[in-house]
Amino acid sequence: MFQRVQTKEEHFWFEQLWGDFCEERNLMFVERNLNPSRFLLIEDEHHIGTVECIKYTEPE
Repeated sequence: MFQRVQTKEEHFWFEQLWGDFCEERNLMFVERNLNPSRFLLIEDEHHIGTVECIKYTEPE
């Protein structure tokens, strides 16, 4: 089940999982200032994935 990231601990888990994903794929891990909504995928009390969303705006 997805859970919105709100607490300091949840932010820690999000950063850990996203950082591991980037490392495994040799991607640069860059902090962005887009004010996203972040979610953790949790199954059986294990943090197994992440989703990050931002509001879509149509280009002018």
